[in-house]
Amino acid sequence: MLDPRYRMRPFTKKDLPAQTSILNRLTPDRPVTLEEVVRDDEFVHIPPMICHQYAVEEVASGQLVATGGTITPPDSIGQGSFWVGADVDPDHQGRGIGRELARVLEAKVREIGGVRLWASTRADRPREVRFLQRLGFVEKLRNWQSRLDLRAFGRRVSDRTVPDAVEFTTLAVEGPTDRGVIDRVYDLAAATFGDAPRLGAYVPPTREQFVGMMLNGPGFLPEGFLLARVGTRYVGMSNLERIPSEPDTLHQLFTATRREFRGRGIATELKHRGIRFAQERGYRFLRTENDSLNAGIWSINARLGFQRERELVLGVKELETG
Repeated sequence: MLDPRYRMRPFTKKDLPAQTSILNRLTPDRPVTLEEVVRDDEFVHIPPMICHQYAVEEVASGQLVATGGTITPPDSIGQGSFWVGADVDPDHQGRGIGRELARVLEAKVREIGGVRLWASTRADRPREVRFLQRLGFVEKLRNWQSRLDLRAFGRRVSDRTVPDAVEFTTLAVEGPTDRGVIDRVYDLAAATFGDAPRLGAYVPPTREQFVGMMLNGPGFLPEGFLLARVGTRYVGMSNLERIPSEPDTLHQLFTATRREFRGRGIATELKHRGIRFAQERGYRFLRTENDSLNAGIWSINARLGFQRERELVLGVKELETG
């Protein structure tokens, strides 16, 4: 039961500015802008994803002190899995708000037929790790967030030879509003997203979800969306996006190569081209993420000089049925 000093209600778009403030208080080392939070909120409502969100406010002041929600993973829809998460303002932690949000979110997932919960937290926050463990979550993998100092990288070039048939281009050159181009890029993404380690079975995102995830929002950078192609078929990609709250940093969101083209240096060349792109435009850092089970991409990043700076623990809770 929630402490009587607080009340829970459905989350609304009017709560987004206050939610942004809470997020920045919780992770001052990774600030976010309201524009980014609005974009993320719009994305989780793209069908067929299911999203339920709640807000907790202080009764006396009406101030928003916590948010929580559950969504279907965009790449595992229909598997009965739901991401759950909650963010509680530091000044209001330790009062059972997170525990009550967790209870409500689990009940909602059960109500709509879900069979498992996914959640994550930072490994350097043992209190939060223990909280998930007490709720019944079991660690399945970790996600490493790392950063490359572009000044330390210097002006090295790739020593890999790429087959002559492979051409390198960008979405800006190919046509960021050309439906045929976007269809072919989506085909590449749908074919390669599933190769990344994950908590559940892979279900390709819809085209609308792909566009919302990769081609919309304040950080979209068509000239930094790097592509490798053979003829008109795209065989590799590595897309960079701006981080509005970190103007000196680019985010390397996803790098992949079709299976039949792996081992030919394409991913490494795309990585090098991304680094040169960032250097030539005066950026200081590149930021990226890797799952602990994705040894191939991590080995490339390690050779390039990426340094781990934050680690997330990803856990699963199977719900009893029947």
